[in-house]
Amino acid sequence: EYDKVYLDDFNTEEEAYVIEFYQPWCPHCQHYKPTYIEIAAAVTRRAVATKVNFFAVSCELYTNLCHTYDVHGYPTILGYGIGSDPFVRGIELNGDDAPDLSVESIGELLSIELAHEQVDGWQSSYSNSEDRRNREREKEEGAIKAAETKREWQSYPSTLNDRYHNAALSLAYALKTGVYTRFGKLSDDRALALSDFLDLVDWTTPQSWSVRTGLVKELRLRFHDVVISSKANLIELVERDQDLHEQKKGDAATGHLWGYIDAPRRPKRRNAITGLGGDVPDTKRMDKIASRNQKWTKACTHGLPAHGFTCGLWDLFHIITIGASLQEHQLYGFHGGYLTSHRDVALTIRNFVANFFACDVCRWNFIDMYDNCGHDHCNRLPSESSIILGESGGTGRGAEVVKELPLWLFQAHNAVNVRLMDEAAARANRNVTLEEKRAALFPPVAMCSKCWTNVETNEYDPDAVYNFLKTWYWPKREGIDNGFASVLNRNLVARGIR
Repeated sequence: EYDKVYLDDFNTEEEAYVIEFYQPWCPHCQHYKPTYIEIAAAVTRRAVATKVNFFAVSCELYTNLCHTYDVHGYPTILGYGIGSDPFVRGIELNGDDAPDLSVESIGELLSIELAHEQVDGWQSSYSNSEDRRNREREKEEGAIKAAETKREWQSYPSTLNDRYHNAALSLAYALKTGVYTRFGKLSDDRALALSDFLDLVDWTTPQSWSVRTGLVKELRLRFHDVVISSKANLIELVERDQDLHEQKKGDAATGHLWGYIDAPRRPKRRNAITGLGGDVPDTKRMDKIASRNQKWTKACTHGLPAHGFTCGLWDLFHIITIGASLQEHQLYGFHGGYLTSHRDVALTIRNFVANFFACDVCRWNFIDMYDNCGHDHCNRLPSESSIILGESGGTGRGAEVVKELPLWLFQAHNAVNVRLMDEAAARANRNVTLEEKRAALFPPVAMCSKCWTNVETNEYDPDAVYNFLKTWYWPKREGIDNGFASVLNRNLVARGIR
């Protein structure tokens, strides 16, 4: 299916090679870049008799090369010692069974002799008390800047349409780059995980969402003959849906981008600024972004295009969990034969991340959180559908448990935000500050003052947070199709609710 591309310019008879395969959107790849450069410089400096060449390859640009060497997680670092064969997969220097990548581990695994280098202690970096004060001042300024930047990102102007466009692009990107990471067809387990996730998107996302009624419907109808037949067929199907939209709506006159939720009427100016409740961008903003149908909006990228994928994927997960909490969607999914309990929804998201999210560190962290009952989901999320436990709009047990799934994901997402802030501080050789942790939390207090009861301990008001998430991720008026309405009305009447 693919033209294999090899590292045939490598002269492994005389030189050694280290190659990092990465994806521009992968957060860990972005964070790891300075470390990789530092290690490369140290190995080059200390190698005694062997020239060691370091490279970095974008798997977004050089897809066939990455497929040839069976790269399916990022970053993947392969090494070739003297005498090795560059036409086969090299030694995985950062694999599960390998030690943490370091100058010494590269030397050991590739049989490279390294000169000894004295490492000065931490204290030696300060020649006097003035140096120490300057360093502490730099740390403090770094923490303040990090908190300010995060607050700006969290409060960046964003519309409901932005969020659905970003979610749609991330779904498409995951399908095009994350499903087929090796040659051949999907394994049965991966095919099942993908099928379950597409079913989940079908019954949990708004009925009026064109991605659901277009792309997702087509993917489910043609799952066996197209989706799991080959990568080329899957990409063609996804891109055809995007191209069809561009031909019909992707122009500055309408302001529609692929994945938009079309609001039934223009909002008041206040909503156009805050981004709450089914708003659309103002005309000037539409003109600017209408030509960028294949790009995530600045609400996700903040001017850094590689950051869009994970942001849009979180948007998609939040949309899904809100939809799964709504009674009408529970009924639709239940009568469609889907597993609609919140525990099943969380597991389906977990399996999608495990199989199709290629950032290794991101994937491992999410799976570790889920598999170890992170945020108490194994006790909080019921194994029965909420339509069995009670109505979402009522006052019984069902009215409370329907909120737990969106709240669980809200906690999981914020825990990731705080962890990333902590890791960024560690890379700067300092401890994360309380102000940075506060800035990492979403929604910011300025955006939802009632959401947080104690921001220092991450205590929140469940009702306020759920209402905010529903307003932030769900349209005010959901255009329900006739089939959906028929199922809903029939069941509400049968249960004496209508």
